[in-house]
Amino acid sequence: MVVLDGLAMSGMPQVLEQHAQRLKLVALIHHPLADESGLSEDERLWFFEQERRALAAVAHVVTTSAFTARRLAAFGVSAEQIDTAHPGVAIKARVQTSNGVRCAPVPQLLCVGHLSQRKAQHQLVKALQNLQSLPWHCTLAGSLDRDSVYSQGVIAQIRAAGLEGRVELTGEVAESHLVELYQQADVFVFPSLYEATGW
Repeated sequence: MVVLDGLAMSGMPQVLEQHAQRLKLVALIHHPLADESGLSEDERLWFFEQERRALAAVAHVVTTSAFTARRLAAFGVSAEQIDTAHPGVAIKARVQTSNGVRCAPVPQLLCVGHLSQRKAQHQLVKALQNLQSLPWHCTLAGSLDRDSVYSQGVIAQIRAAGLEGRVELTGEVAESHLVELYQQADVFVFPSLYEATGW
């Protein structure tokens, strides 16, 4: 049995077709690449066809959510071919809950996720532009490198809005620092346009 990550296998249907009879191929799919935001219609159709062919060549599919399992019907995958393995969490550090008394002079907003069109931090910055008369500070914690063009656009948007002192970009952070950020936050903000969980 060969388990293939959907990110890799979706781009090589011809290889899977060549080995489908010889190997038991299993696809692990978080979400279809054709569902990514920021794609042109031609790109979306190309990814859809590549993924449809790749999925037709595998014996079984494992998804990380029931939402994705249902979504794969559009790619010709039968429900009998799919199992769902919900992601687990290794809890190394628990965030201490506060007693309701905050010492921070302004509300702390936290957004966690790599900067990308799909995670939609640009929409959060746009919304925050309209709240400049209120006290708040927002931390965007997540990689700036996965989509550097998008990240640079968000940075430019922050500057153009005059929010440099109020919106902080940390880049990717260590787990211990992330725990601290959660402990300091008053509000968790998640503007994502699409997640494999179906949000």
